[in-house]
Amino acid sequence: MITLGMPDRYTDVRDLLNFAFSDFTWRSPESIPTSLENQMYPRDSFSLDSPYDYLIGKDAGGRPYRYYIGTGYYVQEPLLSYLGTHPGLGLPTSEAVTSGDLATQRFGPTVLIYHGRTATFSLES
Repeated sequence: MITLGMPDRYTDVRDLLNFAFSDFTWRSPESIPTSLENQMYPRDSFSLDSPYDYLIGKDAGGRPYRYYIGTGYYVQEPLLSYLGTHPGLGLPTSEAVTSGDLATQRFGPTVLIYHGRTATFSLES
């Protein structure tokens, strides 16, 4: 169905979505394949659709990461270790940026900064 330019497109889109969702039921998998079971956190809860759900893994260089499904951003070391001990920091809202010995990433209104020369962290609002 094409609704672009239709005089009653809002009604047509509503009806189309109602039709599509009238036969939709979320079915959570009965069991997670063992190849994925250690990558999902929390386990088997994607049906809850929480922005705090994430996948874990390692990049090509072997560095661990978390990929937050709700925001679509990755968090990697060294920022990941800080996030692990300060979960109140929140969700990532940007990709990490590295410049010289600094690594920065935004978490909500706060910017987490890693100072590589001194191996310390600081926060900016």
